[in-house]
Amino acid sequence: MNKIKEIRLSDYGFFILSPSMMKKYLTNKKIKGKKILDKFDSDQNLYLDSISCGAWLPIPNIDAKKYFFSTEVNNAEWKINKNFGDFNLSVGDDNCVWIGSLVSLNSWDHKIFDEAENDVISYKTLTGQIINKFIKFEIPKGRYSINLMGMSSENKRGYVLDCKSVRDFGCLADPRDDKYAFNL
Repeated sequence: MNKIKEIRLSDYGFFILSPSMMKKYLTNKKIKGKKILDKFDSDQNLYLDSISCGAWLPIPNIDAKKYFFSTEVNNAEWKINKNFGDFNLSVGDDNCVWIGSLVSLNSWDHKIFDEAENDVISYKTLTGQIINKFIKFEIPKGRYSINLMGMSSENKRGYVLDCKSVRDFGCLADPRDDKYAFNL
């Protein structure tokens, strides 16, 4: 079941990816190492290729704070107030996507997702607070056009991933384009 989940971002944006698809993409491109965000930032052609085939979906330039995510909103408490899309995203054999802070892609290790015991990977702060670092949503294997919808409720902000199955990706929408203002 894909309920509303909380995550705290530690930097300027977040990613959405299927770990098995990212692993496959990196293997096919013969990319090794842990600093994959740096690789995408330094090679524009590689970056554009990665988002055009749906290997991942970066959402940059948002405030580092707590957000809520869902793949559906059927709760009267939440109101949809922005739409961003149609972005490409591929889901692999793991039948899921994970969301986390962009900066964590500079310590990439697909094994942390493979070995996760549930749909949240958390850590404990020195004060004892539990912080969700990564959250998982179950989505069947396939290609999707993603419409990211901003949602709000009282003092809470977040996003809905509206996933529409597609046979082929029709276009390339770059989330780094200035026309997208993802902050809520």
